[in-house]
Amino acid sequence: MNKLNFAAIDIGTNAARLLIKNEDGRVVEFIRYPLRLGEDVFTIGEISKEKQDMMLRMMNGFRQMMRMYKVKSYRACATSAIREAKNGKAVIKRIVKNTEIDIEIIDAKQEAEFLCCSRLVNKAQGGVWAYVDVGGGSTEVTFAEHGDVLETRAYKIGTLRILNDKVEAATKNQLKAELAELNAKYGKVNIIGLGGNINKLFQLIPIKERDNLNMPIKSLAKITKTLSPLSVEQRMAEYYLKKDRADVIVPAAKIFLVVAECLQSEYIYVPKISLADGILASVYYDYKEKGIVKMFDDYSDDEML
Repeated sequence: MNKLNFAAIDIGTNAARLLIKNEDGRVVEFIRYPLRLGEDVFTIGEISKEKQDMMLRMMNGFRQMMRMYKVKSYRACATSAIREAKNGKAVIKRIVKNTEIDIEIIDAKQEAEFLCCSRLVNKAQGGVWAYVDVGGGSTEVTFAEHGDVLETRAYKIGTLRILNDKVEAATKNQLKAELAELNAKYGKVNIIGLGGNINKLFQLIPIKERDNLNMPIKSLAKITKTLSPLSVEQRMAEYYLKKDRADVIVPAAKIFLVVAECLQSEYIYVPKISLADGILASVYYDYKEKGIVKMFDDYSDDEML
């Protein structure tokens, strides 16, 4: 019997992702497209016509992939760049009109709820953990216990902001001050690292330095020190990184190190999940527990082919 497929779309500041899994949790399809919306938003304050057209073509492609796999239900979410773009809502409206894919613009709290889903991270069963997601436009730090969100902090500090010199000193100071206060409140807190950058950094440290899925902060500091002086081209050649990863990986590593220092973290647990996984988990939960189905097509046309 064919398994049901479910999909999640994450439209981030640096890249957009389509993740399709079946009901058993097996990845059926994963597509990552380096859309780089932040390049526009952090320079001209809005999404350019060129990026809009790219986004429209991309979403039409995602739509066809979901049709091909006859996805039962889906959810599409846009984050920091769309939230901040002056024309963000208008762009989403255009995409929805042309593709029939409904896109939600979610805030930092909603991101945190997706990422802290206890159905994803079994490690976080005891004590307080800090879920840290470093994106292109923002960094979310969420404190949770047993998968339940205690509090969330979001900062306009992201990899593309750093590359475009758009991070204000006051924001950096705010992050350090608030996380120091939370460290005093919760004590030493280890990190659950989420997203593509920390996943790749974990792969780059020597196997002998890994403790299952734990990355010691010392190992992260060491690989950051190694990568920092290299050019983007050198990182690509020596570490087999794609260009859109090679330029953001060092800023991401440095953000993780700052957060770890503030929280006195000893290691980062890297479960190799992202916002797309959290979104998809919510889709499956809504279907399984509430009978909610969200789809743009019933595939009836396919029967006539």
